[in-house]
Amino acid sequence: MATSEVLRVLNLDEVIKRLFFNHKSYYGSEEKWESAKKEKGKESDFAFLLKNGAYTVAKLFEKDKKPKSTQFRKFYEEVIKLRNRGQRYKNDQKGFNTFIKPPLNLLYSKIYYAVERNLAGPTFKRVMEKSLDRIDSQEELERFTLFMEAIIGFMKKN
Repeated sequence: MATSEVLRVLNLDEVIKRLFFNHKSYYGSEEKWESAKKEKGKESDFAFLLKNGAYTVAKLFEKDKKPKSTQFRKFYEEVIKLRNRGQRYKNDQKGFNTFIKPPLNLLYSKIYYAVERNLAGPTFKRVMEKSLDRIDSQEELERFTLFMEAIIGFMKKN
C-alpha cells in the first residue's frame, strides 16, 4: 500500500449505511438507480468501504477484545453458506425471501447467544444486527459477505 493510501477509521454507523447505500434496492426503482449512478459518476464507493470500513470494524473489535477471529469466522462461514445457497435466487426475490431470509434472520439469535456467553462484544452485535437489518436481496448478501471477508483480513489472528 502506498503511503498516500493510509487507512482511515470511519464512523461505524456511516460504514454500515454506506455499505448498502449505493445499491439498486436503496433507490426503489431501476430508473432512480441509473440516474443516481450518472449523477455520482461511479457505481459506488464499495471498494473504499472494503478497505477503510472493514479496517474500522476490525479495530473496534480489537478494542472490545471480542470476538476472537475464530468466533467471527464461524459467523462468516454461516453467511457464506447462505450466500452460496442463495445464488439460485439472484433474480428471484420471492425465492430469496422464502428460502434465504429466514435462516439469515436466525443469525440474530446466534448473535445474542454469542454476546450472552461473552464470546462477542457490543460492537460485534451492533455491526451484525445493523447489517442484517439491511439485507433484502442476494446482491446485498454478497456485498455483506465481501465486507465480512475484508474484516477478517484486518483482524488480529488469535
